[in-house]
Amino acid sequence: MIFLSLLRLDPLSRRVQTELSRSYEMHRTLCHAFPNLIGDEWTAARVLFRADGNNSGRLQLLVQSKYEPDWNAFSNHLKGARYLLAPPQVKEWQPQFRAGQTLRFRL
Repeated sequence: MIFLSLLRLDPLSRRVQTELSRSYEMHRTLCHAFPNLIGDEWTAARVLFRADGNNSGRLQLLVQSKYEPDWNAFSNHLKGARYLLAPPQVKEWQPQFRAGQTLRFRL
């Protein structure tokens, strides 16, 4: 099972703008949503993300992880800084693949 999170980012936030241009910093910030992971658990967490903009000007971040994120801990780390425009949406997903199945994906 994996967890998929959708974060609506504040495009006017200087921090968001900076981290979008520095993926390492964005990843470091996102790691605060996993405060209880230590040592090898970080590697196993497989936290991946992708920034997406759409035609309406919305800026969103899609986050995939093996462990359930704690977006409250993430918000506490930000100490009130503007980062998100809405509460994160999280859903569990259990992929089921078949031999020979064709899949599409975006990087």
